[in-house]
Amino acid sequence: VPTDFVLHVGDVAYDSGTLPELQANYFDMYGPFLSTVPVFPAIGDHDDATDGAGPYREAFSLPTPEGTAAGERWYSFDYGSVHVAVMDAINPSAAQVEFLERDLSAAEAAGQWIIAVASYPLYSSGFHGSYSDVRSAFEGVFQRHHVHLVLSGDDHDYERTVPIGGVTYIVTGGGGRSVRPVGAHDWTAFSVMALHFTYITVEGDVMSVRAIDATGREFDGVEIPRNPG
Repeated sequence: VPTDFVLHVGDVAYDSGTLPELQANYFDMYGPFLSTVPVFPAIGDHDDATDGAGPYREAFSLPTPEGTAAGERWYSFDYGSVHVAVMDAINPSAAQVEFLERDLSAAEAAGQWIIAVASYPLYSSGFHGSYSDVRSAFEGVFQRHHVHLVLSGDDHDYERTVPIGGVTYIVTGGGGRSVRPVGAHDWTAFSVMALHFTYITVEGDVMSVRAIDATGREFDGVEIPRNPG
């Protein structure tokens, strides 16, 4: 599909995010793609397993917000009318929450679309389930500043929630080495075990989100309005 950039929801290279693993499982595999399309990753627990994500931070050159000590563990950027905030869900610190309040407030005031990425899911019916500490840290900020979409990984499945406080959450963990069964909760709009990727397009006042499996079949989709009624 036509792709401007990729948001990676974490665990870039198994098992421990070492430089040899990053080379073999990421750069060698996706080299031709990476030569033309930028990738913006979030830190997953496997990335963090070696030297506090030292190899990951060495391999990627990521934005440094506001001169803070984020150390490439969290950051944000704009692409057209879309603002993306990538969080460090492994360590959902107070410093991140403060950054997020300022960052999303400015994006909201500018009328931008807002997507957030956090490797650990706030809502999940999969193997690992929801992370209550990540939800406690970030959910209120996401709702206050009217984030449109939150993307997560960790669980190896696909799950989309109904809007929760106006925010749609998607676990899109079907691009790695395995998939696992997934259940459902009262917040679940759709869930399935499938190798997949999630494809997002923005046109005017509508964000279209489509889930596409390894055969190229679209198996889920939703349209998110810029200003929900």
